[in-house]
Amino acid sequence: MLSSNSHCPPNSLTCSIIFFTLSRGSQPANDEMLHLIVRMASSRAFTIDTYQFTKVVVGLCRDGRTTKAWDLVHAVKNCGGAVEVPVWNALLTGLSKDRDTPRMKLVCSEMETAGVANVVTYGIVINHLCKSRNIDLAIQMFDKMTKPDSAAGPDTVIFNNVIDGLCKVGRTCEGLALLNQMKIHRCDPNTITFNTLIDGFCKAGDIDTAHELNSRMVEEGIPPNLVTLNTLISGMCRNGMVSSALSFFHEKKMAWANAKGNSVTYCTLIGAFLHANNVSKAMDLFDEMIREGHSPDAVTYFTLISGLSSAGKMDDASSVAAQMRKDGFRLDTKSYNILISGFGKKKKLEKALKLFEEMFEAGIKPDVVTYNTLIDAYCKAGDFLMAQNLLKKMMDDNCKPSLVTYGTLIHGFCKNGDHDGAMKIFQSLKDSQFEPNAAIYNVLIDSFCKCGEISMAVSLMDHMRSNGVAPNIITYNAIIKGLSEKNMSAKVFELMDQMKEEGCSPDFKTMEILAGWLPAIGESERLRWFIEGKEIAVS
Repeated sequence: MLSSNSHCPPNSLTCSIIFFTLSRGSQPANDEMLHLIVRMASSRAFTIDTYQFTKVVVGLCRDGRTTKAWDLVHAVKNCGGAVEVPVWNALLTGLSKDRDTPRMKLVCSEMETAGVANVVTYGIVINHLCKSRNIDLAIQMFDKMTKPDSAAGPDTVIFNNVIDGLCKVGRTCEGLALLNQMKIHRCDPNTITFNTLIDGFCKAGDIDTAHELNSRMVEEGIPPNLVTLNTLISGMCRNGMVSSALSFFHEKKMAWANAKGNSVTYCTLIGAFLHANNVSKAMDLFDEMIREGHSPDAVTYFTLISGLSSAGKMDDASSVAAQMRKDGFRLDTKSYNILISGFGKKKKLEKALKLFEEMFEAGIKPDVVTYNTLIDAYCKAGDFLMAQNLLKKMMDDNCKPSLVTYGTLIHGFCKNGDHDGAMKIFQSLKDSQFEPNAAIYNVLIDSFCKCGEISMAVSLMDHMRSNGVAPNIITYNAIIKGLSEKNMSAKVFELMDQMKEEGCSPDFKTMEILAGWLPAIGESERLRWFIEGKEIAVS
């Protein structure tokens, strides 16, 4: 058995076998074998093969042992062994995957000191810095490469990486300035360069500059591709230029050999027209998409279902869902939720419930959004028995109700004037893992005030405070209005002072209530005090 402590040092053949074994990855690189590599390097009896050494470092990094690769490379270096550029670059790549910026900087510095850093070295580091949004450090390194005395000047790939990094942090004008420098450094921009800048300006909302870049691209003989087309169309749609985007598509579909459009192009346009409530144009594009031989994917179908449901075109949405199934796609929970919500808003509860039952048949588990959507629909329809049954089923199915679930039920019961039912749900909420928030308290307080049960509303406000929930202007407006209708002026004055102490500023509604009530009871002076920020509850 080989031992690093053996009196018989490994010879050239032994070293070759060890390196071959490690480099092809047929045996894990254990500490003993790695130590033998260091001994080989220190003995100078065997020249380490750069290709095999690089493969060992790559293998260690691939296996998540980047620190071991670091130790190995530096051990070989420190004992006087040769560490060539490919080995260093392999280590840099591994450190990049580990997002280890500090050690990458150290390796780069070591390579610069040794005079071996090359364009690949800088490319690895700059790409990493750009992706990690450390753009200023990337620019520093890039600037170092552009100096006349630099041993390694930037290439097109490095320019593209820096431009992309700048665009991703919103520094598009600096990216454009780099494009203008490329020729100085004998680097030719390519399709990726222009696509990156076009995307950056589109995301910044500067569609005019994006189009100028597209024109420049064509003038310089760089062919636009599908990415160029889709980026510009997406940018125009996001900025409300939907009709222009469609015209641009039809124009370029004829002019550009490499950009005829695909399912992504159509999906973007369909979604934009649906968002603009132009359902007929969206459906025309869907038909055109199929005629052009582009099969709709799951995203396209989801976009249509979502857009048609939002537009209230539930029959069309159902037809698209049926076509989606026919084409071999499964509706997911999100798609079902959108359809259920759409039918709920249309008060077609039977269809909504049928879809809910269909989910179970399809093996798709309804989530909290599914239940909340149905509960809300049944509450709005006044069917509180069904709403409560859904809450029970929700719990039986181990789908935990959310604060929205309880809030929906409480709001529904209050709107129906069933305060007992609302308080039962409120008690269930308090018994759950959730704490009622200001919105839920306000629904109850407002409802009790409207039916004249002021003492209950005030009690809830006290409970609200004791639970650490600060009353807001909606709370105060509801109670002040309720108290004013009962002519309980002393309590109103007390609340007006509380508002000031708690830093709760009155809104238009507050002033409307007080301006209509205080003069009527001969208390106009107190209204002036309130406006001036003075104390109100004085005799």
